[in-house]
Amino acid sequence: EGYTNEYSLDLGNTWNTYTTELTITEATTVLARSKDSNGKVVSSSSYKVTKIDAIEPTITLDIPNRMPVGDEYSLPTSYTIGNSGGEPICKIGENVVTNTKDLAIGEYQIECSITNSIGIHNQVTKNIKIVERIEEIYDYTGDIQTFTTTKEGYYQFEVWGAQGGSISTYDGGYGGYSKGILFLNANSNLYVVVGGKGKSADNHSYQAGGYNGGGSATPDSDGHTRQSSGGGATHIALSSGLLSELEQQKSDIVLVAGGGGASSANAAVMYVNGGSGGGISGNSGNKYYEIATIWAIGHGGTQTSGGIYENGSRVGAAYIANGSFGKGASSIYSGGGGGYYGGAAAISSAGGGSGYIANELLTEKVMYCYNCEESTDESTKTISTTNVSETPIRNYAKKG
Repeated sequence: EGYTNEYSLDLGNTWNTYTTELTITEATTVLARSKDSNGKVVSSSSYKVTKIDAIEPTITLDIPNRMPVGDEYSLPTSYTIGNSGGEPICKIGENVVTNTKDLAIGEYQIECSITNSIGIHNQVTKNIKIVERIEEIYDYTGDIQTFTTTKEGYYQFEVWGAQGGSISTYDGGYGGYSKGILFLNANSNLYVVVGGKGKSADNHSYQAGGYNGGGSATPDSDGHTRQSSGGGATHIALSSGLLSELEQQKSDIVLVAGGGGASSANAAVMYVNGGSGGGISGNSGNKYYEIATIWAIGHGGTQTSGGIYENGSRVGAAYIANGSFGKGASSIYSGGGGGYYGGAAAISSAGGGSGYIANELLTEKVMYCYNCEESTDESTKTISTTNVSETPIRNYAKKG
């Protein structure tokens, strides 16, 4: 008080009267000084700003409201932090928690927070319920299997689609993953249909489609062709039947994980990978490289229609086919993946089938698929992943 306080942001070339806090938006040196009534400098200082943190920290807790005991989710599920640094922390009461896997049956409030080194804070809170686990695992059998609920309650379902057939080192598309929770009465019957992997052989021969909608592949007169069929979808429904048989009973379908499209080959030209299945839309198959003079592409199935083919060089009708509800297309060379809607098949590629979680009674739902289109809508929520496993793992695409 009684002095004039000034600052400079250009190394003293110009000075400004200090009246309020400064906001610094880039690295710089701040000079400051105080002058008495005669204009004499009586005090001075400087401060060098080397880093600016313009990122507000964020934190998410994207876990189900209800989960069986032993389910494993890392806490928090994600966070972002700027240059100033800072670490997230999650607590239940005063106890720090990093994972849900060790929580006993009961109800909990989880609070996760993050504060950066300049004091900007963010937090998220979620109430969850850990419930009894009654687990049933259904492997591939090539038949329809039945699950009967033992008691009233919330049931979590997880399904993985099958991979398309592979030729040599060229992979068929991977199967997708779908998950959701449904409230059911005791003694309710659900029908589980686990998709079969697409067939393939490094020779000139017919390959039947994978169980539950995988498209088949038929040889032609060209001895260089290598046939490979589509992978089948995996689904759970309140009505018995293959997925393709439930088109008039769509409301009974609980959820679907799409199967992968087949790889394709002409030994005289090129080998290509198939399109992976699952999610809001199955992936398209790959195209032969430019050295191929004949090509067509099979695109993936969607939520409303089968995958369509793109006939780039006007090949014959036997070499191209569109997918349909519950079934991947069949053609010469390759078969499309099964799914809610199956993938198309074409001379140089086959698309994957789509997944499905749009049943209005299903909650806490999500789909994962390999390197695929994403969606944030509740009825089609899809997350892309590059994680793949032969063993069924939550949020992983499926091999085999």
